[in-house]
Amino acid sequence: MMNIIDAVKNFDGQRNRCRNLYLAFGIGAVAILALMGLTGIKFAFIIIPLILIVYYVIIKPTFTQYARKWQEYCVQRFMEMFEPVTFSYRAKADEIPLLKEHLLMPEPTKGKLLARCLATGRCSGIKATALDATVPVNRGGRTTFVSGCWLGQTFESTVPETIYAVKGEMIYNGEYERWLDEQGFKSCSVSAELPEGVVLYSASGNAELSEDAFALLDRLMRDTSYTAVVKFSRDGLFMFLPHRLLIHQPPSLKEPITDKTIRQMEFPEIADAYKLALEIKK
Repeated sequence: MMNIIDAVKNFDGQRNRCRNLYLAFGIGAVAILALMGLTGIKFAFIIIPLILIVYYVIIKPTFTQYARKWQEYCVQRFMEMFEPVTFSYRAKADEIPLLKEHLLMPEPTKGKLLARCLATGRCSGIKATALDATVPVNRGGRTTFVSGCWLGQTFESTVPETIYAVKGEMIYNGEYERWLDEQGFKSCSVSAELPEGVVLYSASGNAELSEDAFALLDRLMRDTSYTAVVKFSRDGLFMFLPHRLLIHQPPSLKEPITDKTIRQMEFPEIADAYKLALEIKK
């Protein structure tokens, strides 16, 4: 993966090329159309198709390549741990049974579960699936949509029962906690130090995790600035991070790309979740 300096230089150079092409095309097209207005429009049937051809053959592919390179850079954060990686920008939630089985949110009764930017890979006996999901939440008499990054890591774990670790308010007005209660989960009393706002839930009220697992969970929860839920189960580790996306759209062509722009793409939670999975794996 490129370092910060190389990434800034590379992407800002591509951004400049796209911007300059758009400016040159726009100015040229306006000038040609103005000239046609002054001299008559008898050649419009030739000039206008030529303008469209230039746009679709040169301008649009250049920006598409810039966007694709940016998406590939985002996915490389996932590829650092899981190889080989398959990636598809388009995905269908109905064709991803693991997502529906471990959605980590109340099952939608209205609205459609959406998935995109699907990446899969393997490492150290762990099969990983990451994607960006939009989940319709039908609770409290209304429907809202929660978008974020979902990560599933499947393996045989040492965790004796399902445990949810929840940071912040996943759904408004405590609806997430009520949903967990409906599933038979209750809050756990733990001696380990965890960030403020992190609560663990299990059916027994106990959270049987090792000290190292608690330490790694603590780091994961501290590394994410938003709400989060992590599910420990016998068949793996699953995570949903609302407001965090695996793939971001490329920055605007108007603003220069800086090291701050690149650092915003960092996703330490993925590495944290992988280390946590290794800790609880048999």
